[in-house]
Amino acid sequence: PSKKAKQPIGGNAGHGLIVDVLAWVTLNGISQEVRKHRMLCRQSVQNLWRSSATAHLENVPAATEIRSWLEEAETKQSLRDLRSRLDFMVSNKLPGEGA
Repeated sequence: PSKKAKQPIGGNAGHGLIVDVLAWVTLNGISQEVRKHRMLCRQSVQNLWRSSATAHLENVPAATEIRSWLEEAETKQSLRDLRSRLDFMVSNKLPGEGA
């Protein structure tokens, strides 16, 4: 009996396809990880910005001084930074009609 190595059915035809699929899966995974990392960085910066606003709002003065404190530009900006506005705009166009 000969000691030839067994070749898979179809020879090496499927080898290139497997390599292509594995490369695609790997690149897709790397791309998703990069997107997740960017989103995490963005959220971290937003949290830093919001933590400054939170710290300012947590230092509320005595009740007698609260009106002047609320009128301060920094207080107003802190409230704007922490406010999460929702967009309830609904298009009045049918899908496919354009913008």
